[in-house]
Amino acid sequence: MQIRSSKRKKKRPRLTDKQRYIITKEARAQAHQMFDDIWQKENTDYRDDLYRWLSKHMDIPYEKCHFSKFGPSKCKRAMNILKKGVKKRILPKSRVNHETTNL
Repeated sequence: MQIRSSKRKKKRPRLTDKQRYIITKEARAQAHQMFDDIWQKENTDYRDDLYRWLSKHMDIPYEKCHFSKFGPSKCKRAMNILKKGVKKRILPKSRVNHETTNL
C-alpha cells in the first residue's frame, strides 16, 4: 500500500511569450549596462577588448559574444564574470594586451 503525500508540489504557471520577452529584455539591459559602465570608464578602444575577454571567460566564440544573443541565464553569467573581473582587477588593460588571468 502506497501512502500519498497530502502536500502536492505546486506547479509554477508557464510564462507567456510576452513575459519571457520582458524578462529577457530586462536581463539584457542590466547586463549591457554593467558592461557599458566598465568600458566607458576606460576608452572606446577598450570595448572590443572587453568583449574578447568576456567571450574567453564564458567559453563562447567572440562572434557570439553579444548581449543581443544572450538569454537571461547567459546575461546573469556574464554579469557574474564581469563582477569578478572588476573585483579581482583582471579585466583587460589595453588593446595591445589580450592576456587574461583565470577567474
